[in-house]
Amino acid sequence: MMLRLRGCVIAVLIFAASPASAQNSAGTERFDRVAKVGAGSELFVSNVRGETRITPGTSGQIEIHAVKRPSTRHPGDNESVANTTIDVSATANRVDVRVDTSRRNQSVADVDFDIRVPPDCSIDVRTVSGDLRVNAVNGSVRAQAVSGNVALEGTPGIAAAKTVSGSVTITRAGGDAATEIGTVSGDITLNGFKGRAVSFRTVSGKTQVADATADRIDFHSVSGGFDFTGTLSRGGRYDLESHSGHIRLAIAEQPGFEVGISTFSGPIAVDFSTRSEGPLQSRAGRREPMRGVYGDGSASLMVRTFSGGVTIKRR
Repeated sequence: MMLRLRGCVIAVLIFAASPASAQNSAGTERFDRVAKVGAGSELFVSNVRGETRITPGTSGQIEIHAVKRPSTRHPGDNESVANTTIDVSATANRVDVRVDTSRRNQSVADVDFDIRVPPDCSIDVRTVSGDLRVNAVNGSVRAQAVSGNVALEGTPGIAAAKTVSGSVTITRAGGDAATEIGTVSGDITLNGFKGRAVSFRTVSGKTQVADATADRIDFHSVSGGFDFTGTLSRGGRYDLESHSGHIRLAIAEQPGFEVGISTFSGPIAVDFSTRSEGPLQSRAGRREPMRGVYGDGSASLMVRTFSGGVTIKRR
């Protein structure tokens, strides 16, 4: 059975009662709902414009607080607030929150969400234009924006963090399984990340990864660089590729690794004494792939660029 709220209709079986919404003199309107949930709850949020913040709250309920305000594109358009509807629905242990965009011929207000969830809640949050921020939530997290920044902190179960135009910032977090991170024109910054398998996809943004460990890393970019400071995993696999960006690695001496480097014209600097298994440059002056082994060679490190440089140094 599905219960649905539209506008300021109040459900009595699942949702706690709250005061009706009303515009104030500034043209803004508050929206407040509380949904009762059990362990292992799920939250889906779909916003159009405005900031969305999700933080831990009380076990057993999801608190949805929002402020609707005239769009920043049309500051004096107070009618957009009345035209914009926030729908909240619940099925079993899942709560869906959506900003209604069905009225195509009418303007849509900005909606800023402040949502508090149980610490173990799984989250899937999306927006068209606006920043996304999720802090200290232990469940699975998927955060995706079209135009906006994505910031995750203290979230050990990241499944995806993506934006088209904006930056992705991840701090003291990780991923239980595969983690997808991507941006087209923004930067990616990770600090204190622990995960199993991480894939990075960028076009022009730079990627900086510090104090990180992962069993597998796949990085692919057109013109973005990749800076990594951390420790390789024994038996780990690391596949890094950029057409014109510089790839820099500062890694611990242990474990050992097998390395393969291929570049057409970029400079190469390796600060490890490797047992070479392939030439860096042929007699004819044409650069060929370089292969070498350091230590026990238990990790696999493959780096490819066209015109970008490659630097591998000791941490």
